[in-house]
Amino acid sequence: MKDKMKTILPGDLVGRIEDGDYVYYTVRKIEAGKLICTYLDDDFDEEFDDDTVRLNPAKVDHYPLVTVSADQVRSFLRYEASYTEIFGDVRPCARLRCEETVIMSGENLLTAFRRCKEEGFDAAEEAWLNPAGHLFDKLFVFSKDAGSGAPVDGYRHLPSAAQLLFRLFAPAVWPWQRDTDVPDFDELIAKTEETIRMLSLPVPARPYADDDKEHYIRMFDNDDMQAAATDDEIALWVQYVDELCEKENRTALYAKAYSFYGGNRAYACDWCGARDLLLKLMEIDENPFLANTLGYIFYYGRCTDGVPEYEKAFYYYNIGAAGGIYESRYKLSDMYRHGYGVKKNHQIASGIIHELYRENLKYIQRGHTDCKFADVALRMGNLRRDGIVGETPDPDDAYWYYLQADFAIRQRLRDCNWYGDTSVAAGIGKAIDEILPATSYAKPCYTIRMWSVAQLLSSAFALHRRVEAKIRKLRDGQYSLRFRIQPMKGEKNPPRFFVTLPQAHFCGYLDHITVKTEELYDFRIDGRRFEGEAATVIFDDIDYAAFEFYGACVMELNAVYVLKLPSKEKGETYGFVSVTFSDGGRHYDYRCDLPGIRVGDEVIVPSRDGEARVRVAAVFERTESETTLPIAKYKSVLRKA
Repeated sequence: MKDKMKTILPGDLVGRIEDGDYVYYTVRKIEAGKLICTYLDDDFDEEFDDDTVRLNPAKVDHYPLVTVSADQVRSFLRYEASYTEIFGDVRPCARLRCEETVIMSGENLLTAFRRCKEEGFDAAEEAWLNPAGHLFDKLFVFSKDAGSGAPVDGYRHLPSAAQLLFRLFAPAVWPWQRDTDVPDFDELIAKTEETIRMLSLPVPARPYADDDKEHYIRMFDNDDMQAAATDDEIALWVQYVDELCEKENRTALYAKAYSFYGGNRAYACDWCGARDLLLKLMEIDENPFLANTLGYIFYYGRCTDGVPEYEKAFYYYNIGAAGGIYESRYKLSDMYRHGYGVKKNHQIASGIIHELYRENLKYIQRGHTDCKFADVALRMGNLRRDGIVGETPDPDDAYWYYLQADFAIRQRLRDCNWYGDTSVAAGIGKAIDEILPATSYAKPCYTIRMWSVAQLLSSAFALHRRVEAKIRKLRDGQYSLRFRIQPMKGEKNPPRFFVTLPQAHFCGYLDHITVKTEELYDFRIDGRRFEGEAATVIFDDIDYAAFEFYGACVMELNAVYVLKLPSKEKGETYGFVSVTFSDGGRHYDYRCDLPGIRVGDEVIVPSRDGEARVRVAAVFERTESETTLPIAKYKSVLRKA
């Protein structure tokens, strides 16, 4: 046994009979006279590293590794001779090792396929196909960096030569990779010849498969990827989009339609082109989002010099709304409210917005900023501002909803930055500026008194979450209460409180809320008067002064509560302009300290391609606490055109 132990080395194979089958193992290390091994599936040459077994060297057969030369491997790859003729009777194949990893070329593969055809499948399977499947990634590969995702001649997200050749190799050597029992060698030879010819061409001239072109389109079909792409990559993207649009490929049609919609780096804005492509897509795709987009095109008269086509917009918004698209639903509300393309009906307009507000409030309460809450809260504010459906105009109520809309759009701009969001943000900012002087909140108050904390904590109850109150007695006999949403088991990041405090001009998320009692009338926990120093109470609802858990009152606290928020440091006011790079395009905010700039003026701004001449769509002022981004992140207008 000791002699046998001396001959077994890590990396060697050993084997034994188990339940009537012969099983191979790879030796990982030798420890305390035992072999620490992992199972080797000889059918697939896969090693299972997760589980190890300890084997007795005396009870296994030893298969030392066999070193072969790179020339022998290359000879095998070309199928110049059979596996046995080149490597001898070495089994299993996993025993073979080479001083270097050999690269299988297209010419090698073509030569081997031609020999397989000459020999016939039965002979080739034993002599080359089956061994080649075992030796792949052991003795040879198609490229040493095949999995690196490196650009192909400067183009990312295209299949490399190694990947293309592997696609031909895999179904030939592995039966589970093909649809037939026997490989079609004539087809494999033809495809290999075609692949070799293709790889000799410049990338734009290569006849890649439509699936590869579609994958390329998908990879660059977003603003961030297009911004990072080279000019050559963008040109190839346009080439593939145009080619596949001719074949009515849905991915390409979507990419081109939404490129035309407002324009991007690949295509200039073309509203009529977007409309036509979207209408074509509507014929082959039942996605209601398409109808919603068409609704916007017709609503804003994108194809008719700004003259709205309300009847068409109403038709397509109805399709989008029926498909559950939030934008279509609130745009229908706008149309009913103003009588655009339909008889004016404030009741329907208000009902739609109230329903949408309830649906979207839960998203913002859960911390999901990629929702339509900003758009809906803005419209809720408009309803209160204008006294829609018989209500008296209420500036205070309107400001409440505008604050929520402002917070939500800032979050969405930070996390998503969807098309049109800068315009939405500008509209919300304008609404706040106009309504605030008419409210009772014109001068912010950062110390807020209340008789109940139910409204402060309401977002937690809406999510059916428990709240923990840590109570501490103060020196003056009053109490401090610190509330937080109790995490569920295993939950690392429970939701935060979503709080709106118009008195302090505040709306946002709070990890915890701390209040103090100022006038304490009665304080009971579990029905008994509480005069202790500290306590912790868990509850899931509040009925004015009663804190409840599963409907039972666990704490009653009649007092005036005081909440103190840090006052905002307004700081310096900065001038801004909102500009568009194309008619109907999205808005971008730039710092602007130039005097006399008005809406409609043309100015020169820095852009991705140098300097750009743009039109001013809005002029406004903001403090840093009111801007979406830090002041340093904004580019500045260079000069007036």
